Amino acid sequence: MKVEDTEVKYYLSSDWGRDDGAHEIGGCIAINSLTGERLALSVDTIKLLKVFGEAGNTIGEAARHLKLNGQEEAELAEAVNRLARCRLLVTELYQSQQTEKAILPDSVVADCRFVDCEARAVTELAGNDIVVFGLPIDLATSGSPGARYGPKAIREGSRRFATYERHIIDGLNKGWYNADLGKVILNGARIVDAGDILVVPGENFSVTLDRCYRMATQIFQADCKPIFLGGDHSISAPLIRACAERYSDLAVLHLDAHADNAEWAPSTNHHHGNVISRILAENKSIEVYSYGVRGFSGPVTFDSRRHVVRQHDIEQDLFRSLSLLPKDKTCYISFDIDVLDPVFAPGTGTPVPLGMEPRTLLKLLKETAAQNRVVGIDVVELAPARDVRDATTNLVTHILLCMAALAYDKPEKLNGGGE
Repeated sequence: MKVEDTEVKYYLSSDWGRDDGAHEIGGCIAINSLTGERLALSVDTIKLLKVFGEAGNTIGEAARHLKLNGQEEAELAEAVNRLARCRLLVTELYQSQQTEKAILPDSVVADCRFVDCEARAVTELAGNDIVVFGLPIDLATSGSPGARYGPKAIREGSRRFATYERHIIDGLNKGWYNADLGKVILNGARIVDAGDILVVPGENFSVTLDRCYRMATQIFQADCKPIFLGGDHSISAPLIRACAERYSDLAVLHLDAHADNAEWAPSTNHHHGNVISRILAENKSIEVYSYGVRGFSGPVTFDSRRHVVRQHDIEQDLFRSLSLLPKDKTCYISFDIDVLDPVFAPGTGTPVPLGMEPRTLLKLLKETAAQNRVVGIDVVELAPARDVRDATTNLVTHILLCMAALAYDKPEKLNGGGE
């Protein structure tokens, strides 16, 4: 929601109220009764919200009420823009509906931002932005739930690793030195956090996943470089469908302890255990490369577009396993936490022993990025409640930053995008 017309009236949204169970020094914690979203509000923000209140005001009227000069009015407009993104302030049209719940946003502002980068709405993205977007959904989990808290844990963990600092001239990221890769990574990149998908308690799960698809479509159509934070693995299906519609010749690198190729039946069409079956059924030209599969599962479903490299195969001959990765493709990487051995990553709902070591995973990612054009990344199945002293969150955040550098730092190998 952009503030362009100073004659537009803004109102304080009735969905927001004070959370009396939480305390914020010098302000308050606001809670959205519809989405459960919480925001910390400063005293100045509360004063500004009072100016609009239930009666509503235009930006010009609010500026006169506050006795602001021209420069200060421009700053007020930007503040209103931010509050409108959070839906703390809503427009006259929005307010005039029988109920505000008749119009729902597709996304909500996250509690904190990845590496403290800039927050930006999906509608305001620019080409080549590295976009972090959360999908806090675990409605398709068969193991222990809790992956809905993964995006928040990764964002909070990222702030322990790095802080987004901008160059003075162009405002782009200064980057960070990474000893594993032996270079400064993501220097000159523009990283933005577009918040989380809206999840409405009790709604049909198909509606939720369709919202994921719509948001992913906007991100891919803007030629951005997404990092999707899950959530259970079911979220990958709508994300990859949106990606496949934007890019042809798409290959999916599927890093997972599980084959995820259970039967895709109408009664169980949204499940983290059949996400690969669904991806292959929905996208007839996609090829999937599954790495790290191990343990026990149901009968294996054969598909000529599915290539499986077991964890045992990787341990027996890493060089051959690397040679089987896709080459000269447009590539999407789906990283399920449980591909790693539970010794390194206990914080997941369906851990499987005898898993991959982190350094082996980085070798797979490095080789994939070197010989393909990576256009999308998701990380799924992080369950912080099952973690031990944040070991999994820290490891995943470390790998994710390396993955982003490997995928998005290098010059484009392939031209075009598959229109």
